Amino acid sequence: MTSNRRGFTLIEILVVLAILGLLVALLLPAVQGAREAARRARCLANLKQFGLGMNNYSSTYNGFFPAATTAAGYPFHVALLPYMEMTNVYNAINHDVGVSSIMDVNSTVLSLSISLINCPSDPYSGPRFLNYAGCAGNGLSSMGGIYQGRPLNTSSITDGLSTTAAMSEFLVWRPNVVDRLRTIHEPADYQSGP
Repeated sequence: MTSNRRGFTLIEILVVLAILGLLVALLLPAVQGAREAARRARCLANLKQFGLGMNNYSSTYNGFFPAATTAAGYPFHVALLPYMEMTNVYNAINHDVGVSSIMDVNSTVLSLSISLINCPSDPYSGPRFLNYAGCAGNGLSSMGGIYQGRPLNTSSITDGLSTTAAMSEFLVWRPNVVDRLRTIHEPADYQSGP
């Protein structure tokens, strides 16, 4: 008696499913690693854009970098916008009002989601948060960084522009993380001082 076999046995199906599950389990970490590498590259590109914006600003203003805050109290990021191909956003800001009344007058600009100021690896970043801060100090209690209270000239940086950290990336504030939202990075002991 001969039998015509037309289907798969249960064991064959289970073996195929086990092999597929193993392949998926090996593939997922590789995909996640590739995604994180792409996010890291995006963060580096954002920092590069800020660096180019600072160089363009410095070229326009005879070697000076912007002060930590503008006259109206906005962070230096606002002064760099026209030099980072974001002139439309810069022009949409009402510079006649200070930061204290920014919510009412500049609500349209605040609702914009600008990928340049947010790191894609930080899930808590959003339209009103920045992931990139300027360096204000070079030690535990010093204010020798680029973004001090006054504009700094490139000739004041004695150890060279290529070896000086102007900006860094940080996490957006959340209750269980020590790092807090700020546009200028200052060491913790300096903030808690008198």
